[in-house]
Amino acid sequence: MSRILKTMIVLLAIAAMAAPAFATDFSISGQMRVEGYYNDLDSNSDADMHWDQRLRVQSVWKVSDEVKVVLRTDIGESAWGSNGQYSVRHPASNSGQFQIDKAYLEINKEMFKLTAGEQYYGSPNAILVDNLGTGLVLTIKTPISIKLNYTKYDENGSYIDEDATDDQDAYSAVIGYAADNFSVDGILAMLDNQATDDTRYGYGVAGNFKAGDFAINAEFDILDGDNGAGTDYVGTQLFVDANTDISETLNLGGWFWYVAGTDDEDEEVIVDVTNWDSFNPLWGGYVGQCVLAADPITGWGPNDSIGNAGLIGAAFYATAKVNDDLSLKFQGAYTTDEDDTAYDFDLVSVTASGKYKVATNTYFMADAIYNDLSSDAMGDDDSISFWTQLQVNF
Repeated sequence: MSRILKTMIVLLAIAAMAAPAFATDFSISGQMRVEGYYNDLDSNSDADMHWDQRLRVQSVWKVSDEVKVVLRTDIGESAWGSNGQYSVRHPASNSGQFQIDKAYLEINKEMFKLTAGEQYYGSPNAILVDNLGTGLVLTIKTPISIKLNYTKYDENGSYIDEDATDDQDAYSAVIGYAADNFSVDGILAMLDNQATDDTRYGYGVAGNFKAGDFAINAEFDILDGDNGAGTDYVGTQLFVDANTDISETLNLGGWFWYVAGTDDEDEEVIVDVTNWDSFNPLWGGYVGQCVLAADPITGWGPNDSIGNAGLIGAAFYATAKVNDDLSLKFQGAYTTDEDDTAYDFDLVSVTASGKYKVATNTYFMADAIYNDLSSDAMGDDDSISFWTQLQVNF
């Protein structure tokens, strides 16, 4: 066990024992997961198979009804055998051994809430804005909610902001209104790299509506900017998801996804301002991974770099609760290019998934995914993938 990890465990233990002396409440929650992965790609002679694990622990110090401090850590996040028998104790990547992904304070008053530190920044649906980082989030509590985000994205190697070491900062605002059966949000976002004059802008409208057993979620976005070197950023996209409860145990739905392409050599299609791939409707299973972004069948991710071909896609899905312990999911999706002058592709993705409650707060989940790709630019290929996950929440 590393010195850093030992020190962290000791500090958490001391904090837990000392908490009553300086705080009204202290709590620990988290998740332990072990995953198995198998991907058989036709173009490869052998399948990719491996195991990995992650322990996530979140501690909350509630100083008062208005103030709290949050710390979330990931420990031993690594593939088994990636560094021999030291894979978890001393992963090949130091960040896998012990990582702090949230560390922030929160001040929650009647008219506003302020969080400061390492935290999550996201817009509705996590399409335009989606990242962990250091900064501030101010939520103003009025009938119309106003959420203002600032992220110090990158100091670019120096605290002195001059030419090549000038900062890269992210800003966003979400202005919304919510009622009993609907909500609507306006989204503004910007990522500004002052060192390179690379600037991205995003403008969006997102809404949810529910009437009885029927629910719909939609978002429309426009993106622009330029990379500071003669290429203009462009983007027009729409996502709509609708579903209905057929019974207490069966839900049926579908989605439509559109991203405009371009054939202009001086333009680049972008689909987000900041992005950690949280949004991916093709991830149709309980484990929630593997199609496109995590699958080498395409060589590109649907949310990171769709490319100038754009995308038109649609899917049908079903969720069934078999009993109190077992739930099943199915999704069939088809995506194709919007502008085939950049490159063309057709992708059929089918996902079947199950989630079984093994014990209290303990679940076994499995996804089976089949992909069939046809593309002049990327070749014709297909794959069969399996993800399994054993998960304990505490």
